[in-house]
Amino acid sequence: MMKTIGLSGLVAVLALLAGATLAAASGIEVTDAWTTAGGTSGGEAPLYMTVINHGSTPDALTRVRCPVAWAAEPRTTDIGEGAPISRLVKSIAIPADTQVKLAPGRFHVALLQLKEPLREGDTFTCAVTFKGGPTNVSVRVKAAAGMAHDSKSS
Repeated sequence: MMKTIGLSGLVAVLALLAGATLAAASGIEVTDAWTTAGGTSGGEAPLYMTVINHGSTPDALTRVRCPVAWAAEPRTTDIGEGAPISRLVKSIAIPADTQVKLAPGRFHVALLQLKEPLREGDTFTCAVTFKGGPTNVSVRVKAAAGMAHDSKSS
């Protein structure tokens, strides 16, 4: 029984490593991942990053998992009548040989149901999944002052 558990654990680790390699092999690079300090337990926070597709094939950000939140979802900011509002999207397209910046007023990932308030200077690692595979991304928490994000609408 113990050998079976050990073998299945090894297979799971190898599958994760293969996925991370797959994302790297597809030419996806994630830089400057950050979120804003503050929020409340059970609240929301925006997650921003720059995604570079060095490859010749389009990709898409499909899922994010972070230890600071119970859930996360890709969103876009719509500027219609009145104040900006964020809207859930199925994925965020990353065209071939280009850079997509997830930034205030644009695409972002909403960290939902925060486990506790985020403190400036903290860092954590999120698993970011693309069609080409997953990758781990280090995220830093920055001061919230001057940010255009409205936590009520995201």
